[in-house]
Amino acid sequence: MYNKLVKFLAMRVVRTFHPVGQGGFSVEKIDLCEREAVIVYNCGSTSLDKCELDQLIKSTFSEGMQIDILFISDFHVEHINGLETLKNHCQINTVILPHLSYEERIRAKVSHHLDCLELSGLKEYNYRFANPISPSRLPGDLFECLIDDPASFFGKDTHIIRIDPEKDWEPIQVTHHSGGECSLIRGDILPIGRGKSEGLVREFPSGTPVALIPIRDWIFIPIYHEQKRLIMDFEEALKREGLSFQDIDSVDKIEANEGKLRGAYRASVKGRREGSMFLYSGVVDARSGSYILGAYKDSKPYRCFKDHRYYHRLTEREYKCYLADCQQDSYLKDSELRKNWYYECYRTSVPSGCLYTGNVNLDEDGLVDKITRKLSAFRSALGTVQVPHHGEEENFDPSILELGALCCAVFSFDIHGSKPYAVLREVLLSDLRPCLVTEEPKSIEIQYS
Repeated sequence: MYNKLVKFLAMRVVRTFHPVGQGGFSVEKIDLCEREAVIVYNCGSTSLDKCELDQLIKSTFSEGMQIDILFISDFHVEHINGLETLKNHCQINTVILPHLSYEERIRAKVSHHLDCLELSGLKEYNYRFANPISPSRLPGDLFECLIDDPASFFGKDTHIIRIDPEKDWEPIQVTHHSGGECSLIRGDILPIGRGKSEGLVREFPSGTPVALIPIRDWIFIPIYHEQKRLIMDFEEALKREGLSFQDIDSVDKIEANEGKLRGAYRASVKGRREGSMFLYSGVVDARSGSYILGAYKDSKPYRCFKDHRYYHRLTEREYKCYLADCQQDSYLKDSELRKNWYYECYRTSVPSGCLYTGNVNLDEDGLVDKITRKLSAFRSALGTVQVPHHGEEENFDPSILELGALCCAVFSFDIHGSKPYAVLREVLLSDLRPCLVTEEPKSIEIQYS
C-alpha cells in the first residue's frame, strides 16, 4: 500500500487557529488534489456562548463533511464543549484521545462538574452585545459517556484510538538513507484511511506516528503526558474529606458530594494542570523544503491591533522588534487607519511543523527536556508552538521557545480576561512572533504552504 503513497511536495497545507478565545479549535486541511484531508485538534470555548460556538463550527465545515482525525488533548470544558455539535454536523472517521486511568476519569468528571458550576455563575459582561455571557457546556451525562465510552459518544462509524501515557521519553526513531532523505520505520507507523471502522477501539503507545493514507511525508505524533502526582494528591485530599474514588465514580455521586469535593479539588490542584496530550504535526524530513506563511489573507494584513491594545505594557524596544507602522503599507489607504493601526510583521516563511500543547504543564521538572528528547528527530521541522493553557505564567517554561527552529508562538485567550503579558514578553525576547487569537473574529490565525 505504501508504494502508492504520494509525495508531500504535491500537497497544500492550510492550518487555522480559530478565534475561540479561552479554548481551542485548530484545523489543518491538506489538499491531496483528489481530495482534502481534514484534521482537528480540540473543539471548544468558554469565551463564546453555545450559539456562537455552534455557528463557528458550522461555518468552518459543510454539513456531513468528513473529518479524518479529531485529536482531543484533554477533557477540560474549553477544549471539548463543541464536540456534540461537531459530531452531529460532521462525519468523524477517527478520534485520538488520552487513555485515562480509572482515577483520572473520576477526577476529570469532578473537574468538569465544578467547571460547569463556575461557568453557570459567570456574570461577566459581554461588551460586544451588551448581554451577559452564557458559555456553552457539555451536559454531565454526555461528558460521562465521552469519558467512559467514547465509542458510544461518537457513534459506530467512528474509530477510537486511545494513547497510553508516555513512559520512557525515548526519541522517536528516524531512518537516514544514503541519498540524504529521512523516513520512519514502516512498522512503527499507524496508517489511517477513510472507510467504515465499525466503532473499533484500540490502544497505542504514546509517540506512535500516525499517517493518513495516502500521505507519506506528513505525520502526526500524539504524546500523552500523565500527571500522576496530581492524582495522588487528589486521592489524599479525598481521604481528608472521608471520601474515596469509589464514592464519586458517577455524576450522581459527584453531585451528592459536591461540597466536600470543592475543597478536595482546590487543595490538590494548587495552580497545576492535569495530564494532557500534545501533538506534533509536520513533515518527517525538514529537508523536504516544507514551509508555511502566516497571518495574511489575499496578501493583505489579516489581523490588526489598535492603540497598542495588547502591548502597552511592553518596552519600546520589545514593541518595535516585531511591529510595523501601517503608514508605510500601501494596502491601507485611509490616513487615520495608517496613523492608529498596527499589524504584525509576518512576511517570512517558517518551518511547517507545529507543536500543539493543549493544557500541558510545562513548568514541571524536566518536562521540556523530555519533549526535546522525544522529538529530537523533528526539531528542524518545527516552526510553530501553541502556548499551553492560554498563556498562564505558572504553566509555562521559557525553555520550550528554544525547541527546534521555532518562529511563531500562538496564544488563545479571552479578550476580557487576564492577558498573558509575562509569557508574551518571554516570546518577544526570544525573537519569536506572537500570534494572539481571541474571540474576536479578526484575530483568526491562518498559516498556509
